[in-house]
Amino acid sequence: MPGACYKHAVANHIQMKNVPDDLHRQLHELAERKGVTLRDLLLAAARREIERETFRERLAAAPPVHLGQPAAAVIEEERARRDREVGD
Repeated sequence: MPGACYKHAVANHIQMKNVPDDLHRQLHELAERKGVTLRDLLLAAARREIERETFRERLAAAPPVHLGQPAAAVIEEERARRDREVGD
């Protein structure tokens, strides 16, 4: 049981080696501009990537939507409708 308790008490760590100097500098500068730590910047980027991949998986599993006509035609019709409204 002590091993199980210890497992939950230790924080997870990820270490990245061989980060190019220019990339490290850009990340550090971006973190400073955003007013966050480099750690928080990288955690947010990792979370966005996981969310993006999850979205791609859900999108790939979704059944196709049939519009009755090509999507480009639907978009063109909507743009024409909005142009007519703006012109009024």
